[in-house]
Amino acid sequence: MKRLYQFLPGCSPALQKGFTLLELLIVLIVIGVAAGIAGLMVARDPGGLELRTTAKDISAVLRYARNHAVSEKKDFVFEIDEEDRVYRLLTEKTKKISAEGEPGEDAGEMSEVIASDDDEEDSKIVVISKEIPEGLEVRFHESDEEIPELVFSPQGHSSGALIKVSSDTEKAYYIKVNRITGKVVIEEEN
Repeated sequence: MKRLYQFLPGCSPALQKGFTLLELLIVLIVIGVAAGIAGLMVARDPGGLELRTTAKDISAVLRYARNHAVSEKKDFVFEIDEEDRVYRLLTEKTKKISAEGEPGEDAGEMSEVIASDDDEEDSKIVVISKEIPEGLEVRFHESDEEIPELVFSPQGHSSGALIKVSSDTEKAYYIKVNRITGKVVIEEEN
């Protein structure tokens, strides 16, 4: 766009490049309208973002469980407690062995131990525990157990599962865990 401004007589036309104030205002208005429309789209479905985030968090915990089951050579158990609205990852309680060969303190820096009714050796350590957000439902698909669980073995296998993460709306995500490979995949319900 070439304009010659008469009030700048000493400047050549090559030095008179730039945008007018009107052009800048039009660009700012277009950006403002686009940002407003984007804001309305996000505000219209706030649960969708939380639903997707929760599904991704759970799949990350499951991948973590599989990787650590293989690397640490012990079982990791993922469970969903619908009553307490929490999902957690547990592992076996292991003992450190001192230089003298005697059992020492508990291994790791885990904060919470869930003891079983049988004895202390069978207790589990909580590795990860997260609350299920309000308005969302997380459960094993078609499971009748009170607290269902998914076990990852040191060989990389799992007990296999289909976890449904849903909201009050019709939208839902399914997290599939392959029984043989332990691979975790998220699929959106159509």
